[in-house]
Amino acid sequence: MRWTTLLIDHPWLALLVATALALVWRSCRSRSALVAAVLWVAYAGWEITVSEDRLDANIRIDLLVIYPLLAVLTVLAVWSGWRASRRQ
Repeated sequence: MRWTTLLIDHPWLALLVATALALVWRSCRSRSALVAAVLWVAYAGWEITVSEDRLDANIRIDLLVIYPLLAVLTVLAVWSGWRASRRQ
């Protein structure tokens, strides 16, 4: 298995990321962490839905938008949480 297909093959891993971001939100009330957590849950649901019908999931153009968006929001949420924890 390649690392690039990890989330495609195991969409439940996205829920682990969402849980970690929800914990960041709970500790510092960062809106970006909350938005990122919700979008990771939405991505897990999307990936599970798409994986149900593997025949049409050969070319995943949607991931060209989804992965960069999740990456940027996750980095922003972690940075925001880190910054908030330094203030306390």
